[in-house]
Amino acid sequence: KGMLFFTKRIIVTIPWYLIVGILGLIIWIIRQPDYPFYLLPLATFGYHFVFPYPLRQFHGAEHKMFSHQGEKSLENLDDIAKNDIVNYHCSTNSVVTFYLLFLLGVWPLGGNMAAILGLVGVVIIPRWLKGIQRHIIFPISKILQRQITTVEPDLKHLKIALFSYLSLTRRQVVSEKLLREE
Repeated sequence: KGMLFFTKRIIVTIPWYLIVGILGLIIWIIRQPDYPFYLLPLATFGYHFVFPYPLRQFHGAEHKMFSHQGEKSLENLDDIAKNDIVNYHCSTNSVVTFYLLFLLGVWPLGGNMAAILGLVGVVIIPRWLKGIQRHIIFPISKILQRQITTVEPDLKHLKIALFSYLSLTRRQVVSEKLLREE
């Protein structure tokens, strides 16, 4: 249920031209049985690097919200805004893992097997090879988060991140009006 909600949210934030491109690619792949299927995960993970600017701001607001250790409230939005935009549990780690393993495996294994290696690594490394995650993946991810996948959010992005966070933790829809009444 949560993954379906997440998937719907991603789809509605993707620009129309990217959706048309993705649909075109899928139709083309269906008509080409000898298509190199490793291009699908390459394109899917590559979307992380072409987030539209507002989505990068929302991504940054999400990170700041999770980095904030104090009470998450409207009164603390200024404090939340001062938090680090880098998050250790960011999905950029998965993208870095996939691309590193793909690049290391593409020459000896070929494209399709390198893509499988990358996908397996996305699952295995954060769970069982935490040293690799901490010392190799995260330092690269940290740079990418600061330079590409997140941007300093505006107040509206921080408010949405706050309402989303509180809605998840309270299991009810939270609005600015509700918070002001409390």
